[in-house]
Amino acid sequence: MPSSRSSRTKTPAVTAPTPKKKRSAPGPAKADTSAAGSTARLLNLGERTSERLHAVGITDEAMLRAVGATEAYRRLKAAFPKDVSAVALYALHGALTNTHWNDFPPEVKAQMRARAEDSGPPSRRR
Repeated sequence: MPSSRSSRTKTPAVTAPTPKKKRSAPGPAKADTSAAGSTARLLNLGERTSERLHAVGITDEAMLRAVGATEAYRRLKAAFPKDVSAVALYALHGALTNTHWNDFPPEVKAQMRARAEDSGPPSRRR
């Protein structure tokens, strides 16, 4: 005799993983990086780097080109010392030359680091 129980089995509910919240950079409110000259659209640079560049007075691609990668790196390093590494220096140079940061040969990376260290304390220009 058939059982009065339902033949359907209970399937556990499947839920999508909760996305992790991105940490925002310390300092001023988020920069508006949607403008046409935004640094976030450049190779190697994302929203966080663009926000940090904005926080140190570099608000668009033209300004980044005028200041140069080494000075931009020095400003970032001064403002965010624990968060900015030599990779940021390579990324900034790559953004201006349309080169992936890891495509620079070791000797070129060493020259970049030497220039950044020899430049003295970060500029206070903004």
